[in-house]
Amino acid sequence: LKKLDQAIEHKRKVAYWYEREFRNSSVQVPKVGSWGQHTWNQYVVKLPHRSRIFLALEKASVQCGIQYPQGLHRQPAFKDYYTNLPNTDILASECLSLPMHAYLSEQNVNQIARFVLWQFSDGK
Repeated sequence: LKKLDQAIEHKRKVAYWYEREFRNSSVQVPKVGSWGQHTWNQYVVKLPHRSRIFLALEKASVQCGIQYPQGLHRQPAFKDYYTNLPNTDILASECLSLPMHAYLSEQNVNQIARFVLWQFSDGK
């Protein structure tokens, strides 16, 4: 706990580095309102071709994750409560958690972000 504030502050820098790298791209980054702060336990982006990029990152040994592969309305326990939630289906197919922790360097973030952006290039 003695290093918690320092760790959170570093993760805020990591989030800024990601945001900077993805600026002007197809990758939608999380937004934080001017009224609050984020502790960045995850850094979840929304991007087309999520499955392909996820597999490419895994193959390159970059730890990433898909926390919610399907919406609640697709879970058997909730099938009687929800029917069609198209926006939820879209988000579930496009959200990807990129590496986020207090030990990432700016160079690490730049490499990860550029790899993700490279996956959008022609021929991929």
